[in-house]
Amino acid sequence: MKGKVFLPAFVLFAVVPWTHLRALENTSAKPMPADSSSYEAVYEQMMNLGRTASRVAAVENLILQRDEGKFHLTQGELYLFSPEQNRIGGALFRGKGAFTMTPPTAIEQDQLYRFYETKTLSKEFDVLFLLFADTTLQELEKKLRFTAPQNERAVQDEVKSCLSFVSNKKGKYLDSDLMRAASNRLQNGLFYAHFSKGASDPMFFKISPDEIEEVSLLRRAETAHFVKAAEVICQFHQRDDYRSGRHLTKENKDLLHVKHYRIESKIDKSFSGNLNFSAQAEVEFQALQPEQSWIYFYLFSDMEVDSVVWSTGEKASFFKEKENPFLWVRCQPALARDETRKLKLYYRGDLIENDQGWMVIKSSLGWYPLHGNRSYATFDLTFHTPKRMTFVSVGDNVSSTTQDEVLSTRWVTPEPIRNASFNIGYFKKHEVNDERTVPVTVLMAESGHQQIGQALARQGILSGKGMEKQVGQDVANSLVFFSHLFGKPNIKHFYATETPISHGLAFPGLIHLAWSTFQATDDEGHDQIFRAHEVAHQWWGIGVDFETYHDQWLSEGFASFAGLWYMQIALRDNKKYFDRLKDWREEIFSNRKFLFGSGQQAGPISLGYRTSTSTTAGDYGLIIYKKGAWVLHMLRNMLLDYVTMKEEVFTNILQEFYQTYRGQKASTLDFQKIVEKHTGKGMSWFFQQWVHGTEIPEYRFAHKLEQTPQGKWVAHCKIEQRNVPDNFQMPVLVLIDFGQERFARTRVVVKGPLTRVDLPLMPMKPEKIVFNDLESVLCEVKNEKWVE
Repeated sequence: MKGKVFLPAFVLFAVVPWTHLRALENTSAKPMPADSSSYEAVYEQMMNLGRTASRVAAVENLILQRDEGKFHLTQGELYLFSPEQNRIGGALFRGKGAFTMTPPTAIEQDQLYRFYETKTLSKEFDVLFLLFADTTLQELEKKLRFTAPQNERAVQDEVKSCLSFVSNKKGKYLDSDLMRAASNRLQNGLFYAHFSKGASDPMFFKISPDEIEEVSLLRRAETAHFVKAAEVICQFHQRDDYRSGRHLTKENKDLLHVKHYRIESKIDKSFSGNLNFSAQAEVEFQALQPEQSWIYFYLFSDMEVDSVVWSTGEKASFFKEKENPFLWVRCQPALARDETRKLKLYYRGDLIENDQGWMVIKSSLGWYPLHGNRSYATFDLTFHTPKRMTFVSVGDNVSSTTQDEVLSTRWVTPEPIRNASFNIGYFKKHEVNDERTVPVTVLMAESGHQQIGQALARQGILSGKGMEKQVGQDVANSLVFFSHLFGKPNIKHFYATETPISHGLAFPGLIHLAWSTFQATDDEGHDQIFRAHEVAHQWWGIGVDFETYHDQWLSEGFASFAGLWYMQIALRDNKKYFDRLKDWREEIFSNRKFLFGSGQQAGPISLGYRTSTSTTAGDYGLIIYKKGAWVLHMLRNMLLDYVTMKEEVFTNILQEFYQTYRGQKASTLDFQKIVEKHTGKGMSWFFQQWVHGTEIPEYRFAHKLEQTPQGKWVAHCKIEQRNVPDNFQMPVLVLIDFGQERFARTRVVVKGPLTRVDLPLMPMKPEKIVFNDLESVLCEVKNEKWVE
């Protein structure tokens, strides 16, 4: 799949009585036969690119400049494959050449440095393969003299090898950007380059007009020696966007906006013990781009589509095979900008697996056709499921009927949402009715959980008692706590379900929790943090969504901090709160190996999912979740009234942020502006250091006590600041401990390599002075003796 984050698209269709659904399946239309414009024909043309006779030209000192990437073809031969039927063109260069690129932003230059220890990449190559839907064909024909067509086996093999990085024979998959340009005959500026020296470890340079950040540099993932997978190193806007300031605007590059879904699904038992899944989905969507002859939706790769029908009743030509995550639909006539249409899809697949009593949903999102970069739609969902199983979904449960052994339920979302999901299984149900919040239903997997408990018991690990009650208590209490802090979410009922996975998932009014949190509640607060984290997504990630992947910490970092905050209040244990912060700090420091002279530096929070690569696999959770939570903790301390210990300024910021952007996408800059509104100060320095930067300070603190002639005491302090730029600054809390539970606090602003400051006059001699009280800054502190 391409680099976009594919989350919900959305649909509409009239509810069909269950008794007639099978009849609809039996009379469904079959795929139309392939022709020269079919998906299969376009796919074959692209995959046979190197097999067609090519023109060849001798090359000497040819420059191809594409945005910030420059290809210098020093000497060799270039084979040109002219596009068929105005589709994508291609070329293969064999010889001596070099690629150079300097990313246009400091963040991307730093990211390049993490991988290659340079801010300007220079890579030699002996093979360069190009695919293009821009002016490259005209440029090459103008600059080179091509001779008669040739068809060399070595050229065919090279092209085949290069194409394997953007395609897969299984399911006839081709990169969606390339397929869109080829099938729609676009000249949209698409440019793709594959270059390498030798047969292994190629790099890739791509300009895709359908991406928010159009330009990307990629490499072959280092751990994927047997899998031809690429990972992003740098990604940024096109040069003209920076010149015009368009990079600062909120863009929508989606091709479609799916407005509404109406889906009717049937889930029943199969002979294998798994669950059969089939559905009909009506999708109402609006075109956001002009002249689209082919459109696509993401659909779980194991799904098979039986038919696609327009609202007029006309059969649609389409393509979807197993092991291909895309459904392609042909629009005849072409879809015009702003035009609204409806499609009805009939599909089925191996979606739900029975694993020793656990019902494992293989794709919590891909069970319905999606399009776009996390767009919003309303949902009208009807499910027909076995009566003996428990079923829950997103939305309000507006009806529930039983006929024979089939339970039919209908769920309608009261407002547009980003993702829809459900859960089904043999659950033990626990209801929590707390007048302070909405009803909560906890669903604990009976047989599946029992098997895990027995296996653990054989190893001497005992299960907790009444775990569904413990989970329910944390879910209900965290709903109350967050509603008080941030404002109420728009839900009427809340479901918490147990799953066999090791992490959690959150949807509007529904969370999936890992089995381990139903096994026992640990003594260190981890379970309370985890449960509350998933609940907190009703505010952060669902209530307020993040704008782009650069802002993902507004979801995960906020939810992690909220979970930590809830644990502090629920357990009434400040020590555990600070212990967990210290644990996360140690993880961050141990991960940042560059401090000790080796290893790859972790990226900044604003890199989002890109912090995780084949060589930095754990960085997403560490940086986005844990360091993101630390950023909010530091902000909380900065705004704390350390005399009264009140924190209204901080809570008011979070309340306004939630109320202002509820139901919308927000950026880090949006959050920064609300912080600045409540503090009355510019805060760009803080976000630049902690969200967009990677430096973490080390402080060396020393102090000397001196009594004044008036009998008061003064503390002279010296703070050395290391491992950060000279302009790095932070207010740091200082605790002055006089003994016998008498103490005072103050703040010291540390800026530059050396800060000298005298603490306020004290009426008595302190017993101890603690620098960085309340873990006010993510840092390392070394206390030293005073030296003049």
